[in-house]
Amino acid sequence: MHVWKGNIKNRAKDGSHYWVNTTIIPFLDEQGHPEQYLAIRFDITPQKQLSEELVHKQEELTTFIEDVPIGMYSINREGYIVWTNDKQREMLGYQKEDCIGQHVSELYVDLASNRKVIEHLDKQENLRNYDAQMKCKDNSNKDVLISSSTCSQSSEFAQNRYFTYDITARKCMERALRKSENIFRLLTENLREVFWMTSINLTDPSQQQILYISPAYEDIWERDRQSLYHDPMRWIEAIHPEDRERVTEHFMDQVIQGGFDHQYRIIRPDGSIRWIRDRGFPLSDYSGETITITGFAEDITQRKATEDRLRLLESVVVNANDAVIVTEAEPFGEPGPRIVYVNEAFTQLTGYQSEEVIGQTPRILQGPKTDRKILDKIRAALETWQPIRVELVNYCKDGSEFWVELMITPITNESGWFTHWISVQRDITERKQTEMILQQNEQRFRALIEHASDIIILLDTDGMISYISPSIESTLGYFSQDFIGKPMVTWLHPNDQNKITKALSKSSQRQKAENIPEIRWRSIKEEWRFFEVIIKKLSEGTAFSGFVVTAHDMTERKKIVKMQQDLEREKELSELKLRFFSMASHEFRTPLSVILIAAQTIENYGSIEQAEKLIRNTQRIQSSVYHLRSMLTNVLSIARTEAEKVEFSPQHLNLYKFCSQIMKVLYEEQKEKMSESQIKFALDGTNREVFCDPKLLHSMLTNLLSNAVKYSPKGGVIDFSVTIQSEWIEFVVKDQGIGIPLENQSHLFEPFYRGENVGKVQGSGLGLAIVKRYSDLHGGQVACESVEGIGTTFTIHLPVSS
Repeated sequence: MHVWKGNIKNRAKDGSHYWVNTTIIPFLDEQGHPEQYLAIRFDITPQKQLSEELVHKQEELTTFIEDVPIGMYSINREGYIVWTNDKQREMLGYQKEDCIGQHVSELYVDLASNRKVIEHLDKQENLRNYDAQMKCKDNSNKDVLISSSTCSQSSEFAQNRYFTYDITARKCMERALRKSENIFRLLTENLREVFWMTSINLTDPSQQQILYISPAYEDIWERDRQSLYHDPMRWIEAIHPEDRERVTEHFMDQVIQGGFDHQYRIIRPDGSIRWIRDRGFPLSDYSGETITITGFAEDITQRKATEDRLRLLESVVVNANDAVIVTEAEPFGEPGPRIVYVNEAFTQLTGYQSEEVIGQTPRILQGPKTDRKILDKIRAALETWQPIRVELVNYCKDGSEFWVELMITPITNESGWFTHWISVQRDITERKQTEMILQQNEQRFRALIEHASDIIILLDTDGMISYISPSIESTLGYFSQDFIGKPMVTWLHPNDQNKITKALSKSSQRQKAENIPEIRWRSIKEEWRFFEVIIKKLSEGTAFSGFVVTAHDMTERKKIVKMQQDLEREKELSELKLRFFSMASHEFRTPLSVILIAAQTIENYGSIEQAEKLIRNTQRIQSSVYHLRSMLTNVLSIARTEAEKVEFSPQHLNLYKFCSQIMKVLYEEQKEKMSESQIKFALDGTNREVFCDPKLLHSMLTNLLSNAVKYSPKGGVIDFSVTIQSEWIEFVVKDQGIGIPLENQSHLFEPFYRGENVGKVQGSGLGLAIVKRYSDLHGGQVACESVEGIGTTFTIHLPVSS
């Protein structure tokens, strides 16, 4: 018999139960049969109660482990699965028998996860939230988050327990989110618009932050977008100063009210200006509070320009003086394209209101005088989608007719499809009436030209004759066709050809007509006839197109004028002779009387005491002789100039010496009236050698200086200056004498003419006439400025090289 051991549940006297640990030991007899038993009992009720409680706890724990939503499995030291909970099996789709005994490496998709698990198993280390993928029974994968703990028993490794949390849904969401983010970034970074996001701070706008701004910002603003992340307010600095306050003033209010839509200008770093349309929309959190603003900013500069052009074109069309009609593109047959738009000018031109013609066809404007050939031409152009310009008669609402210049143009859409016709009608009624009047006038003018006595010539821009009137035949004996295509100078006198050439050149450069007083044209009889020619440039708009030449035959008139000139010449000579003899009878008588009286006085003076009177009378004789000699010289000079026999012999002169000699002689001849200090002489000019005729220049200066002395008071100062310039010599004689009356100044240079205020001062009236004629021979000019009672200034300009 063996010893028996066990736990026995007993009942106490009070009815409660208790547990005892009982050991029964048998005592055997000699035959080996038990004859007595020894029972040893220990009360184990507390231990039994604790054990039952532990069992209960274990059962609860097992139930909890089976119910938690976390997969759990345990592996031994060799890496084989020894236990799994239901969630783990459910997660992977396995049955219990499929998992127990399976190696852990067969659970994971990638080798890295296998190595990670085995490595921690070998080191007996715990995993914390390791991201891995596990294989399902159906060969799909599960994203899991793994943690582990090591279980020991009696300080020895027992097993590793793993906790797996299914994060497949989260991973899918993360992948979808990353994909969305990639798509979002791809879209925003390739948008032509600027996409932006910013935080919002209603209490302190300066604390706002840029959360995102797309690269298009750098293309449009031409600024670094990173600068906005550091300083969000820099976008305000780029706004045009004139728009800045308008954009920022109510920004926050508009955000709170649901967003904003602004158009403003920005200034780029290079100074260029762009138009921006900026739209912003608020985003709210779960509580409805606005936390961010997102928006789009686009460059609308081109659109602005297009809109401005469209507005301008619309304004042009609406306010145009020409009538504008827009019709549908088709049909070409009956009833024709319908009108969809007319402007105000159409109403003013035709009398039709817009609502009366919309939906009608342009045929309502046609009438009896509308040319059918022109309409057929229009239809042919429309059927081939070609623009066309014509002129035709249309009719107003009241039945009155008017002429229009009509231009029809096809309009296409973006795809190139013809959609409409635009017809622009310009009222040319007045022009047509003018053309008819011009045609009538042209017929009249042609008839007038054909019968005119003057020769009318049309020249092209090269001076070739394109038309010549029939009067050429009666005037010179030629036929008109003999001149067509030939230069006008062909029949001109060789000495006159250059006149025509120069006149044509001048006329081509200005509108003023060029007049040639006289040219000679050879007739068919080899005679030279005289013509007065007027040349006028012809223009078509602003373009030079040729010349019109009018030639008036003045041969007979010239003969008559020559006869009149001869008669006038004879008359002038008669008057000149009369004035000469009148002057001579007076001017010669006075000096001769002085000479006679002085000679008789000298004859009676014999004593030395009377020598002073003798000298004085001798000087009078000399003065009178000088006067007679000067007068005779002037008369002879005038006679020679009238006969054109004055010799012009220029030579090099030293003006200082020459003028000094003239004044020396003048002092000797005018001793009684002047002193050497009376004439103030000045010479200005580095080149004192000039080329003049000394005789003629001597006569000119002597006459001017003598007159200055003669008509100045005794002791009066006379200024005599000479200035030598690069091309001209200027002689100025200025006195303080009696002056010349204004009414007499126009006759100063006529022979034998003297002013009305000369009184008893002797003179022939020839000096200034000689000055003028000798100056002309030098190619010079004479001018006079005089105020009666104050003095006179004469100025002579002679060329340095005559």
